[in-house]
Amino acid sequence: MTHDKTESLIREAVTEQAGRAVDGSVVIRALQRERPRRSMALVFAAVAVVVVAASAVVIPQLMRRDQAPPAAPGVVEERTILVLGRDGESRTDTIMLTRLAGERATAISVPRDTLVDIPGFGPGKVNSAFSQGREAALAAGASQGAADKTGAELTMSVVGGLTGMEIDDYLLIDMAAIGRAADAVGGVEVCVRSDTRDPLAQADFRAGRSLLTGPDALAFVRQRRGLPNGDLDRIMRQQVFLSGLIGRVTPANAAGVLAAVRDHVVTDADLLGLVESLARTRGGVRVALIPVDLEVSSPQGAGLEVSPEVVRPFVQSALAGEAPAAPDCVD
Repeated sequence: MTHDKTESLIREAVTEQAGRAVDGSVVIRALQRERPRRSMALVFAAVAVVVVAASAVVIPQLMRRDQAPPAAPGVVEERTILVLGRDGESRTDTIMLTRLAGERATAISVPRDTLVDIPGFGPGKVNSAFSQGREAALAAGASQGAADKTGAELTMSVVGGLTGMEIDDYLLIDMAAIGRAADAVGGVEVCVRSDTRDPLAQADFRAGRSLLTGPDALAFVRQRRGLPNGDLDRIMRQQVFLSGLIGRVTPANAAGVLAAVRDHVVTDADLLGLVESLARTRGGVRVALIPVDLEVSSPQGAGLEVSPEVVRPFVQSALAGEAPAAPDCVD
């Protein structure tokens, strides 16, 4: 609040209080008649009482009128979260750097085969960072929960170093929660361009639009065989599904979504606040995939080379609002 605004509030307060007060001249004449020698001190005291009353009663009321209403408790206003999806207890094959900023959400995917340097372990694929950190913690006597935390934090460090982003929280999700979340919002609509099938993922989809729930939702985000670009097409499916899911979260069903996934999520964030923030998102999710080079051979197997000098400015631009909306249909 500026100095001019404060002065204006004080003037308004004094004027309002003066309108309620007894005529000052009447008080002064009465005081002079009864105690002439103490009149000036009593006048000062009377003025002080008026000022204190105006400050204690009127000004706070005016300032409350001037202030904007506070944000809803628990709602995340702006946060960068690393979303990790895991099948079983080992590798995290889904890695998304997600930014929540008011009513806007952006998800930037990091392919699981991206070759990175993992602190304490050396070169490897980014999806192995979680399992390596977790297994080392278990070997040192950590509990399952503490080991999950260690693996997630190591992955945060790796992805943060690659993208140049400071990551606030992690959200480790068992893939089994996907179907539960879809059920909680009444299904997620997706569109595929052609018939696809992947027996290993139990995926069998026909061209066109489908409302996915339960096992079908899980199969959709897991499928990569039978797709033109394999894992990269799977990433696009995951982004489309995430956008559709977030678009279906509302204040009315947020509690149901939270109840459906709570037991399948490990996080250092306020989970309720995150779900409530998703309910405020408008216009779907902006999505992007970090720039990667062609697949190359490495001691860890075939992987994707990346350049942090290229990835970092790309991520900054995407999170600033330049990422496109999720596509309407996918392969």
